[in-house]
Amino acid sequence: MALTNLTFSKHGEAYVSDPVQLQSDAGLHLEFTSEDKNNRCALFQSMTNVNYVPFGSYNNVGSTIDVAITGVIPGMYIKVQSISQPTLAKILVSE
Repeated sequence: MALTNLTFSKHGEAYVSDPVQLQSDAGLHLEFTSEDKNNRCALFQSMTNVNYVPFGSYNNVGSTIDVAITGVIPGMYIKVQSISQPTLAKILVSE
C-alpha cells in the first residue's frame, strides 16, 4: 500500500480531484484549514474514466475526513469533490 497525494483543481464552485484508478479498496484522508460546517465532500466513480456517478456523500465534514473506500472493482476510477479546498489530500492505494 502507498499513501499518495491527490491533486485538486477548481471546477465552478467546487474543488475536484484528478481521477485515480484503483486496484483494490483504498483509504481517503482530507484536511481543511477550518471546521467549515458548510463543507461537503462527495465521491464519484466510473468504469471508463468518463461520465462519473456519485457513490458517497459526506456533509458537515469539519477540518478532517478519513474514509475507507470499499467494494472496489479493480480498474475503476474515482474522483473526490469538496466545497472547500483541501490543504492536505492523500489516498492510500495498492501499488
